[in-house]
Formats: sequence, C-alpha cells, structure tokens
Amino acid sequence: MEKLSFKTRLSYSFGDLACNILFAATANMAAYFYTNVVGMSAAVVGTILLLSRVFDGFSDAIMGVIVDRTKSKYGKARVWVLRMIIPFGAAAVLMFMVPAQASEMVQAIYVFITYNFAVTIVYTALNLPTERWRFA
Repeated sequence: MEKLSFKTRLSYSFGDLACNILFAATANMAAYFYTNVVGMSAAVVGTILLLSRVFDGFSDAIMGVIVDRTKSKYGKARVWVLRMIIPFGAAAVLMFMVPAQASEMVQAIYVFITYNFAVTIVYTALNLPTERWRFA
C-alpha cells in the first residue's frame, strides 16, 4: 500500500470538513427548527430522530456493501461522491421546507421522509465511501 501525499490527505480532509459542517448544522438545528419554528411536539421530533439513527445503522452497512461492489473508472469511492453532490444539496434544503399549513401528522411524515432521505440515504452515500476508502 502506497503512502498518500500531503496534498491528497488535505483534499480529502477539506471534503470531509464540508460534509461535517453541514451535518453538524443539520443535527444541531433540526430539532430546534422542527419544534420551535415549525411547532411540532418534541416527542414526535425525538421519535423521528431516534428511528432515523436506527435506520442509519442499517444504511451504513448496506452502503459499505454497495461501495465494495462498485466498479468504475473513477474507483469505488469517488464515483459515489460525484453522484451524491447535487442530491445532498437538494435533500438538505428539502429538510427545512416543512409545509406550514399542514397537520402535525402530515408534517411528521414529511420530516421523517426528508430527514431520512437527507441523513440516512444521501449523506451516507456521500460520506461513507470516503471513510471506507480511507480506512481500507
């Protein structure tokens, strides 16, 4: 196994930094936004976030298998980063576009779907391949 250059390690670090800034903002602001801005109950939001963490554990394992089976001229990881750039931005925006005039049940369903799409599916597909490649 060859040693990575400083430039390559720095490039991956900045890419991961960008993902983690958005993930930290999402994680820290989502519960506040959903309860205080949208007006959903804390119990509903907490349940959605708890279920999302459970699903995230499974999605990580599934994405690991998908990355291992990926064959591309760009390699196993880079192709997933390239594929997920636009969906990641769109999913992050959709998370915070909760319909204001809808019932709490409709809002909860919307939040569950968009939060899981953004964090459990798209963020995992974007960030896990670089982690998998780095530690392989």
